[in-house]
Amino acid sequence: MRWCSSLIVAVSASLVSLVASSEEVQTPAAPETPPPVEATEQGQGEEGEIGVTAPQPVPQPEPVPAPQPVPAPRPEVQPQPAPTTVLVAPELSQPAPEPETPEAEGAAEGASPEAGSDESERIRQGGEETWSDALPFRGTMLIYENIFNAYQLNRGADRTYNPYYAMSLSARARWYFRDPLSLRLRFDVEVELTDADDTTNYQETRVSDLTLDLVYNPVYTIPALGVDLGLGVRAVFPTSLQSQAETRYMGLGVDLRLSRTFDVLDGLVIGYVFRYTKYLNRYTTMERETNPYACSPNQPDCLANHQLGDPSRSHGFTSDILLELNFAERVRPMALSFNLIFLNYLTYEVPEATVELMGGQTAVVEHIEDPQNHQASIWFVVDYTIELTQYLALSVGASTLWPQLAPDSTYRTPLFNRYTTVYLDLSLDIERLVAAVRAR
Repeated sequence: MRWCSSLIVAVSASLVSLVASSEEVQTPAAPETPPPVEATEQGQGEEGEIGVTAPQPVPQPEPVPAPQPVPAPRPEVQPQPAPTTVLVAPELSQPAPEPETPEAEGAAEGASPEAGSDESERIRQGGEETWSDALPFRGTMLIYENIFNAYQLNRGADRTYNPYYAMSLSARARWYFRDPLSLRLRFDVEVELTDADDTTNYQETRVSDLTLDLVYNPVYTIPALGVDLGLGVRAVFPTSLQSQAETRYMGLGVDLRLSRTFDVLDGLVIGYVFRYTKYLNRYTTMERETNPYACSPNQPDCLANHQLGDPSRSHGFTSDILLELNFAERVRPMALSFNLIFLNYLTYEVPEATVELMGGQTAVVEHIEDPQNHQASIWFVVDYTIELTQYLALSVGASTLWPQLAPDSTYRTPLFNRYTTVYLDLSLDIERLVAAVRAR
């Protein structure tokens, strides 16, 4: 067995010498790592010295994987796209702050009025309808009206056929110093196209009194009831023939206004106005241009009934009840309203006086006990209005203004009677017209 072991040692020595000689000859081929690795493993299994000399170059490739930890942190750095998105987000949000530039602000301001006009909404203040973008002269109206007597449509209603047809033009101007406070003016002109019973000339033009109101509405809203409270003062200037016949200087009045809007359909308005008016006249009776009757001292009734004329009004009391139902959101904005107005006047009492007669004679007018110095009448109006455009409306209705008592001291038929007239109105809202022109 010893010879076998010596033989093995000799063979292994020869193999080692051959491997060493081959490495010296094939030095350029040293990069081929697999053979040295096998020799190293075998050499280390047999002798440690041989493994130290030959396989030394083999460990050098092991540092190559050492840089591999460098790419390992790179995936950890890859979450950096998150800051990149943060940087992109401000770029996308930059168009939003653009209006902060002066030019953009000017453009935005220039567009806001147009948007406001397009989105204008109906609102109510003190029971009166207006618009959210209304101008200071809102409510200024010009109304053209056609009126005729409904009772005379039946030719056999009276012994004498007496038709009535007239046209009128009503100017109603307003100016709002601020939302609740406004100055209001009204003046009407009327012409009867049929034969008039109370004019001197054919188709004579008649004018109304000029009224000027200062209204603060609403002054206060009662929280528990939701009732708007308003106040107003009025000045009446005697431009009508009636006021001039009563020798009137002017009239001064104050009024109290109450209104409440209920959530019925598009608004149910119930309103009430009470007004007191004091008339300032020159004389207590109406003035005549001439004295048609010649009276003697033995005819005191002649003096009282003919020479003195009708007594003039001294105090006026008006109660106006309004009920209005609105249909603003229907096919066209429309409204149905009812007005019931109670008119009461107190005339001057005829005082005891001595008056001169024709021919230099005098007569004594005695005081009349329990004089009839109260005049009462009622005015009822039913009206249906449809809005053709924002500034043009069409109205049709019936109006009845009648003395409360008939000549025989009986009460007349209420609401509709021989005094009923039918009218057709065309209303032009000046403020809405100006707003529409300015929007274009």
